[in-house]
Amino acid sequence: MESEESRDYLLCFDFTTKRFGEPLKLPFNSEGDGEDNVALTCVRDEKLAVLYRSYKSIDIWISTKIQPNVVLWSKFVGMDLVMLTDGFRAGCFFIDEEKQVAVVFDRRLNYSKACIIGKDGYFKDSVNVGVALPRYFTSYVPSLVSLKHNKPSKRKQRDN
Repeated sequence: MESEESRDYLLCFDFTTKRFGEPLKLPFNSEGDGEDNVALTCVRDEKLAVLYRSYKSIDIWISTKIQPNVVLWSKFVGMDLVMLTDGFRAGCFFIDEEKQVAVVFDRRLNYSKACIIGKDGYFKDSVNVGVALPRYFTSYVPSLVSLKHNKPSKRKQRDN
Protein backbone atom coordinates (compact mmCIF):
# COMPACT_ATOMS: atom_id res chain seq x y z
CA MET A 1 0.00 0.00 0.00
CA GLU A 2 1.34 3.43 -0.92
CA SER A 3 2.00 6.02 1.77
CA GLU A 4 -0.01 9.23 1.41
CA GLU A 5 3.12 11.19 2.42
CA SER A 6 5.02 10.10 -0.71
CA ARG A 7 2.11 10.56 -3.12
CA ASP A 8 2.12 13.51 -5.54
CA TYR A 9 -1.08 15.56 -5.60
CA LEU A 10 -2.52 18.99 -6.34
CA LEU A 11 -3.57 21.34 -3.60
CA CYS A 12 -6.16 23.93 -4.63
CA PHE A 13 -6.85 27.23 -2.91
CA ASP A 14 -10.34 28.73 -3.09
CA PHE A 15 -9.92 32.51 -3.02
CA THR A 16 -13.63 33.01 -2.32
CA THR A 17 -13.63 31.04 0.93
CA LYS A 18 -9.91 31.60 1.59
CA ARG A 19 -9.41 27.91 2.28
CA PHE A 20 -7.47 25.01 0.86
CA GLY A 21 -9.39 22.13 -0.66
CA GLU A 22 -8.70 18.46 -0.23
CA PRO A 23 -5.58 17.09 -1.95
CA LEU A 24 -6.52 16.12 -5.53
CA LYS A 25 -5.10 12.96 -7.07
CA LEU A 26 -2.92 13.07 -10.16
CA PRO A 27 -3.65 10.57 -12.96
CA PHE A 28 -0.76 8.25 -12.03
CA ASN A 29 0.84 6.57 -9.05
CA SER A 30 4.38 7.75 -8.45
CA GLU A 31 6.93 4.95 -8.08
CA GLY A 32 8.75 6.87 -5.34
CA ASP A 33 12.06 5.20 -6.19
CA GLY A 34 13.95 8.40 -7.08
CA GLU A 35 13.98 7.56 -10.79
CA ASP A 36 10.61 9.12 -11.55
CA ASN A 37 9.80 12.80 -11.78
CA VAL A 38 6.76 15.02 -12.16
CA ALA A 39 6.36 18.40 -13.85
CA LEU A 40 3.35 20.68 -14.10
CA THR A 41 2.57 23.43 -16.58
CA CYS A 42 -0.39 25.55 -17.57
CA VAL A 43 -2.33 25.27 -20.81
CA ARG A 44 -4.58 27.83 -22.42
CA ASP A 45 -8.18 28.12 -21.26
CA GLU A 46 -7.38 27.47 -17.59
CA LYS A 47 -6.15 23.91 -17.99
CA LEU A 48 -3.18 22.18 -16.44
CA ALA A 49 -0.88 19.60 -17.94
CA VAL A 50 1.13 17.16 -15.86
CA LEU A 51 4.10 15.09 -17.02
CA TYR A 52 5.13 11.88 -15.30
CA ARG A 53 8.42 10.18 -16.14
CA SER A 54 8.86 6.71 -14.72
CA TYR A 55 11.83 4.44 -15.30
CA LYS A 56 10.23 3.22 -18.53
CA SER A 57 8.05 5.96 -20.03
CA ILE A 58 6.96 9.60 -20.22
CA ASP A 59 3.24 10.31 -20.06
CA ILE A 60 1.45 13.66 -20.23
CA TRP A 61 -2.15 14.37 -19.21
CA ILE A 62 -4.31 17.50 -19.60
CA SER A 63 -7.00 18.48 -17.13
CA THR A 64 -10.54 18.45 -18.46
CA LYS A 65 -12.14 19.80 -15.28
CA ILE A 66 -10.65 21.63 -12.30
CA GLN A 67 -12.64 22.59 -9.24
CA PRO A 68 -11.62 22.96 -5.58
CA ASN A 69 -12.78 19.40 -4.85
CA VAL A 70 -12.22 17.54 -8.14
CA VAL A 71 -9.86 17.35 -11.09
CA LEU A 72 -10.38 15.16 -14.16
CA TRP A 73 -7.62 14.22 -16.60
CA SER A 74 -7.32 13.08 -20.21
CA LYS A 75 -4.15 11.42 -21.49
CA PHE A 76 -2.49 13.71 -24.04
CA VAL A 77 0.56 11.72 -25.16
CA GLY A 78 2.92 9.02 -23.98
CA MET A 79 6.13 7.41 -25.14
CA ASP A 80 8.52 4.65 -24.22
CA LEU A 81 11.90 5.87 -22.90
CA VAL A 82 13.71 3.42 -25.18
CA MET A 83 13.46 6.12 -27.87
CA LEU A 84 15.34 8.71 -25.77
CA THR A 85 19.07 9.11 -25.30
CA ASP A 86 20.53 7.64 -22.13
CA GLY A 87 20.01 9.63 -18.98
CA PHE A 88 17.25 11.94 -20.25
CA ARG A 89 15.63 13.59 -17.22
CA ALA A 90 12.35 15.22 -18.11
CA GLY A 91 11.93 18.66 -16.62
CA CYS A 92 9.90 21.63 -17.71
CA PHE A 93 7.68 21.15 -20.73
CA PHE A 94 5.00 22.81 -22.77
CA ILE A 95 2.39 21.54 -25.14
CA ASP A 96 0.56 22.63 -28.25
CA GLU A 97 -2.91 21.12 -28.08
CA GLU A 98 -3.75 22.09 -31.64
CA LYS A 99 -0.69 20.39 -33.17
CA GLN A 100 -0.78 17.62 -30.55
CA VAL A 101 2.90 17.83 -29.61
CA ALA A 102 4.86 18.39 -26.43
CA VAL A 103 8.35 19.86 -26.04
CA VAL A 104 10.10 18.29 -23.04
CA PHE A 105 13.36 19.78 -21.78
CA ASP A 106 16.21 17.70 -20.33
CA ARG A 107 16.81 19.08 -16.84
CA ARG A 108 20.23 17.53 -16.37
CA LEU A 109 21.61 19.55 -19.30
CA ASN A 110 20.37 22.91 -17.94
CA TYR A 111 17.42 22.65 -20.31
CA SER A 112 19.62 23.33 -23.33
CA LYS A 113 18.32 20.17 -25.06
CA ALA A 114 14.78 19.00 -25.61
CA CYS A 115 12.79 16.31 -27.32
CA ILE A 116 9.50 16.67 -29.12
CA ILE A 117 6.87 13.98 -28.71
CA GLY A 118 3.43 13.79 -30.21
CA LYS A 119 0.43 11.70 -31.11
CA ASP A 120 0.75 8.59 -33.24
CA GLY A 121 4.38 8.00 -32.25
CA TYR A 122 5.79 11.33 -33.45
CA PHE A 123 9.25 11.82 -31.92
CA LYS A 124 12.26 14.08 -32.44
CA ASP A 125 15.25 13.60 -30.12
CA SER A 126 17.99 16.00 -29.02
CA VAL A 127 16.69 19.33 -30.26
CA ASN A 128 19.40 21.85 -29.34
CA VAL A 129 17.85 24.94 -27.73
CA GLY A 130 21.10 26.89 -28.13
CA VAL A 131 21.14 28.46 -24.68
CA ALA A 132 20.88 27.21 -21.12
CA LEU A 133 17.42 28.07 -19.83
CA PRO A 134 16.61 28.91 -16.20
CA ARG A 135 16.11 25.99 -13.83
CA TYR A 136 12.34 26.58 -13.67
CA PHE A 137 10.33 28.23 -16.37
CA THR A 138 6.91 27.97 -17.94
CA SER A 139 5.45 28.86 -21.27
CA TYR A 140 2.93 31.64 -21.64
CA VAL A 141 0.70 32.15 -24.63
CA PRO A 142 -1.21 35.43 -24.47
CA SER A 143 -4.91 35.20 -25.09
CA LEU A 144 -6.35 36.97 -28.09
CA VAL A 145 -9.65 37.44 -26.24
CA SER A 146 -10.38 40.99 -25.14
CA LEU A 147 -11.47 41.48 -21.57
CA LYS A 148 -14.54 43.61 -21.00
CA HIS A 149 -14.25 46.06 -18.15
CA ASN A 150 -17.40 46.88 -16.23
CA LYS A 151 -17.55 50.62 -16.65
CA PRO A 152 -20.50 52.51 -15.23
CA SER A 153 -22.80 53.88 -17.90
CA LYS A 154 -23.06 57.63 -18.39
CA ARG A 155 -26.55 57.53 -16.89
CA LYS A 156 -25.31 55.81 -13.70
CA GLN A 157 -22.47 58.33 -13.41
CA ARG A 158 -24.91 61.23 -13.86
CA ASP A 159 -27.39 59.83 -11.29
CA ASN A 160 -24.68 59.50 -8.61
